[in-house]
Amino acid sequence: MRLDRNECSEGDYKNSDHFALLARRAGNGETIDPQPVAERLPPQSSWPPMPADTAASIEAARARLMTALPDGRSRATSEAARAQVAFDCWLQEQEENFQFNDIAACRRDFKAAMTELDTALRPDEPAPRAAAPAPATSPVRAFLVFFDWNSAKLTEGARSVIVTAARNVGQIESVTVVATGHADRSGPDA
Repeated sequence: MRLDRNECSEGDYKNSDHFALLARRAGNGETIDPQPVAERLPPQSSWPPMPADTAASIEAARARLMTALPDGRSRATSEAARAQVAFDCWLQEQEENFQFNDIAACRRDFKAAMTELDTALRPDEPAPRAAAPAPATSPVRAFLVFFDWNSAKLTEGARSVIVTAARNVGQIESVTVVATGHADRSGPDA
């Protein structure tokens, strides 16, 4: 309901109604997935398209959230709900792309909620190491590591992802590791 009230106070009744309807459906016990990024891009959106790197960053964030939600909805309901609301906020504000403080706040809330969700879903004991290394034909695993906004500092959740990635790499006899990174345009150029 917070998103609904915020958008209503700004005179954005279309998004206010959208968020109010989602809240009502969730309150009635319906499982609601985070909105697909494509629904906030042209031609569905009347706003100018967001930059491709920004759309890719939000798409990666949605993928990360969708990976955590199945367990999160049953084992960490509050954390999962906060992460989903923050994601929807970030996506909606980024679509409009003019309230830069709101975009940054929603993104920061999403990253903090995902850290809480990752922590809540972390097993108490590390998983036992596999008896045999994975075959060379095993599927490629992708790991997403997020940083605090406007910072190169790794979050606690990011450190956990790196440890998991290193553990998985250690179980494969022959491996190639590719690391790519980017920043979105919501922060200062520096």
